[in-house]
Amino acid sequence: MTPPPSATARAKANDADPGVARVERPTPAGVNAPGFGSDVIADALRVLDIPYIALTPGASYRGLHDSIVNYLGNTKPQMLLCLHEEAAVAIAHGYAKVTGKAMVTAVHSNVGLMHATMAMFNAWCDRMPVVVLGATGPVDAVKRRPWIDWIHTARDQGALVREYTKWDDPPVATAAPAELVREAAVILKSARQVLLLAGRSSRSTEAWDSRVALAEALNARVVTDLKIGASFPSDHPLYVGSPRAITPDSVEGLKNVDVVLSLDWVDLAGALRSFGPSPSTKVIQISLDHRIHNGWSMDHQGLPPVDLLLSADPDRVVPDLVKEIGKSAKPHAMPSPRGTLDKEPASFTNEHIARALRKALGDRAVTYTHLPLSWDDRWLTFRHPLDYIGSDGGGGVGGGPGISVGAALALKGSGRLPVAICGDGDFLMGVTAVWTAVHYKIPLLYVLANNRSFYNDELHQERMARARNRPIENKWIGQRMADPEVDLAAMGRAQGAVGFGPVTKPADLAGVLEKAIAAVDAGQVAVVDVRVEPGYTAAITAAMTRGAN
Repeated sequence: MTPPPSATARAKANDADPGVARVERPTPAGVNAPGFGSDVIADALRVLDIPYIALTPGASYRGLHDSIVNYLGNTKPQMLLCLHEEAAVAIAHGYAKVTGKAMVTAVHSNVGLMHATMAMFNAWCDRMPVVVLGATGPVDAVKRRPWIDWIHTARDQGALVREYTKWDDPPVATAAPAELVREAAVILKSARQVLLLAGRSSRSTEAWDSRVALAEALNARVVTDLKIGASFPSDHPLYVGSPRAITPDSVEGLKNVDVVLSLDWVDLAGALRSFGPSPSTKVIQISLDHRIHNGWSMDHQGLPPVDLLLSADPDRVVPDLVKEIGKSAKPHAMPSPRGTLDKEPASFTNEHIARALRKALGDRAVTYTHLPLSWDDRWLTFRHPLDYIGSDGGGGVGGGPGISVGAALALKGSGRLPVAICGDGDFLMGVTAVWTAVHYKIPLLYVLANNRSFYNDELHQERMARARNRPIENKWIGQRMADPEVDLAAMGRAQGAVGFGPVTKPADLAGVLEKAIAAVDAGQVAVVDVRVEPGYTAAITAAMTRGAN
């Protein structure tokens, strides 16, 4: 290991970033050699080029805390103080969604890990790399302080998260054998109509361009998934949408599809079941996801019937397929142009938020770091892999605010405006992440689709009432956040952000957003409380209320 730099050099290591790096500068400790085990760990983090470590302080890793501050000078990694462990992991999750690289978090013994578990599950389901340093109390019982060290030490602390973490080694990008690529190409070239399911992917523009080239070579209909990041241009003629459920009603021409090409699609079995391909339809799956499947939660979903599996990274395989397929020899039917939503919604809805943002933002580069469940994919256009980074992965309410902070941190200096559109429940559960963004000068715009309800569960209660022939008028009980309504703009201001609203009229929204965007451009965090009416689009409501009880 190389000798440690002087304290002055360590303190200047991150001076290139005038925002984050100049926050919390320690008093120089002078030149000091590594003298403790935690100094070695700190050095290892620097050698691994870890830029930040997000944490909520805890006594169990007080030695590492000291090493980062007084041995490394709080640079590379620099500590990001968080007010909740769930926010710390969510910030690392969001950073990975933009960069593809792991940030480090530290959690205090078993109790800090318990707080962090939801965010860790989100990152696991999203297949995003996050390193969690889980400290513990003295394993030697003789060295434990009375009471606290006994309740904060576990014999098998990893058991809390073992079923949704990967302990042994980092992921490795894997290509497919050439003979399997050729076999897939033969099937695809002979197809009458291909359905391309563009699933999990990197933020690489080269991989994005390769997917477009593959779709064009095959004249394939392309479907994406709002649960993950943008993977295909949504204004491309071959794009047919991002439906909540892939059905003949939601995707044109499914009855004519004879080959399905899945690029690491989330829940391929569910998609195939929804649209019911014919027995002769061939399915090609390109994915590495099966390598981490286990039986604890089965977050891998059902196992799909697949004719050809390429156990490889889709980003590595697609360019090879493009070369193998070449130009398509036979013409294919083009999908009909996607319908636009020109009619003004009758009530104040999330669609008004989309319309106002399009007006206020124009053609500037924007990264949407979060979208609510009730979002319609036709409301925004994605033309770049960083236009949208996807949802929280595990469906855990509360992840949106922290993930957005991590994404905004990774986007600093990129020229992109980070915009998080969060629901009120999501924001309230993760609001303390806003403080971290303000403290470390990470500009970010939050637009809150505030329907004053856990409305997703209102639909579930409506479904139960209909199935049991009971009054659907009672679905709001135990769901609505009213009397009093929570002032979300004030919640943002309490964390140091600039708060706007509540906005209660569609006509006022564009002007408020312009002011909020100006605040973010000036380096601030802005929170806009938009009081939309409870309700989802008809398609989303139908998708959520159909099926068994």
